[in-house]
Amino acid sequence: MAKTFKLFVLTAIALIFSASSLYSYYRDLEVVGYVSATIKTIGWASSELEMEVLKFDQALTALSANTADEEFVQLRYELLLSRINMLLVGNESRPLREQPGVLPVLENMWQELIAQEDRVYALTADNRADIIALRQNLAYFRPLARQINVDSFSGDNVWSQLDSIDDTRFRSSIYLGGLLLSGG
Repeated sequence: MAKTFKLFVLTAIALIFSASSLYSYYRDLEVVGYVSATIKTIGWASSELEMEVLKFDQALTALSANTADEEFVQLRYELLLSRINMLLVGNESRPLREQPGVLPVLENMWQELIAQEDRVYALTADNRADIIALRQNLAYFRPLARQINVDSFSGDNVWSQLDSIDDTRFRSSIYLGGLLLSGG
């Protein structure tokens, strides 16, 4: 009777430990998934920002060369403006905004683009001086958008997130090793 009770208690302890280890393992996998998705989201958002800044600049250049029309420039302007707005308020882009120095750049870019809205909609291919002036006003943001993009792939924050993923995977392996040892 006492042996049966001891066996029952040991089995219960082993089952509780196993369940706890499996729960911890799956929670760690969720953390790894979240951090990986965050890294991908930040990378995508920063790439899209830089691409839209460059496309708007190229549209202005094309307009001055008379290879694009005013509607194309206005479309590129609206796409850039909507991209920045999404980065400023979007829930998925919150990790990008939280990176050091990104939010002020986005806010300044937004304000500058809004301030230039009338000018953008008044542009014509014949008015090269306004096109050049607009490009010069926005030239400040091209390297900043590039820097945000580069930092999102190689900045300190990314490396700490990757270290976190490795640490979580290592701990999960330890948990499973402990589970196997206790089961043995």
